Amino acid sequence: MAINVTHLRSFYHVARLGSFTRAAKALGVSQPTLTRQLLTLEGDFDVKLLRRSTRKLELTEEGRRLLEICEPIFAGLEEAESYLRTEHEKLVRVDSVYTSRMTDFLAFGHRNFKSCRF
Repeated sequence: MAINVTHLRSFYHVARLGSFTRAAKALGVSQPTLTRQLLTLEGDFDVKLLRRSTRKLELTEEGRRLLEICEPIFAGLEEAESYLRTEHEKLVRVDSVYTSRMTDFLAFGHRNFKSCRF
């Protein structure tokens, strides 16, 4: 069975933040949705990852090991997301027949948008 990355990300946030409430907020989902995702992950692989009580949340041994495996995976995904949002070169194409102001426009672009290529 293939692992559901959304469920794995949910586990990762719950394990790191130590709270369903904080993890749900960080992920932008409801707490019941997050709970269902974790229960599905545990059920799909017949493993108990968390010990839940009204006062605290603990990782099982399997949960601690899975968190260790997840940390470099999600760190890499966060780095990829950051790169795709900000660091790569962007191409801006400008078509114009009004050329007398175009050099000013291009100079402005080069000065203010370093990651863009005009």
